Amino acid sequence: MRSPSRRTYVRVRPLRAVLTALICILVAAVILFTALFIGLRNRVVYTDDGELRLDIPWLAEYMHNDSDGGGTAV
Repeated sequence: MRSPSRRTYVRVRPLRAVLTALICILVAAVILFTALFIGLRNRVVYTDDGELRLDIPWLAEYMHNDSDGGGTAV
């Protein structure tokens, strides 16, 4: 006969569960940031003033109206 094992029921420790969740969230955030950085690096341009600007085609009309000062955003 086998002797009873103490490891038949392993209790989930709350701290370990919280740390696992935080690590998963951190890894997901790093992956998302890296994907955004790689995807948008071709869209970042320098203006003549030396400022950084995102050049997104579907927002071009909105940005030109806003920069003129006469247009109002709805």
